[in-house]
Amino acid sequence: MNLYLRLFWVWFRARFRSPIPDPFSPARLNLRVLPNDLDLFLHLNNGRYLTLMDLGRMDYVLRCGLGRLMRERGWYAVAAAVEIRYLRPLKFARRFTLVTRLADWNDASFAMEQRFESGGKLCARAFISGQVRRARERVPPVELWQALGWQAPEAPEGGRLASEIARRAGNLPNPG
Repeated sequence: MNLYLRLFWVWFRARFRSPIPDPFSPARLNLRVLPNDLDLFLHLNNGRYLTLMDLGRMDYVLRCGLGRLMRERGWYAVAAAVEIRYLRPLKFARRFTLVTRLADWNDASFAMEQRFESGGKLCARAFISGQVRRARERVPPVELWQALGWQAPEAPEGGRLASEIARRAGNLPNPG
């Protein structure tokens, strides 16, 4: 991640924003396209979308309380696959909202949806498959919910979305 000022700002602001009360509540970050985000065509660089998505996931993790738990328990998150669709360009100085939400999970991984929205329009949409790990083993999503004090809900897509993203990327779940 090479957006250290934004990283610090997201970390700082997360401490004062309302917590995410359950796994299905989205986190919203209001951002602006800055000069260092641009490509030669003066719109948000395709690689920068992925870096900004890191900030959205960090905001989600901090505001739901998972950041503290991860630090205390020695857990860490890894992204295994990303699928993104670019629908509309985001030009210099344009304000946009990055919406991050948990979309699905199975016993091995989770899937998050991240949306770039501006002016009431969807500009890009991504799905990320990832895991929370400790040492060399995965932490089952149900264990995350329990550690956060959330009821272990049913996966919205029954785990199909999380499995499909991993399958398309060639990342079969690690059995342990």
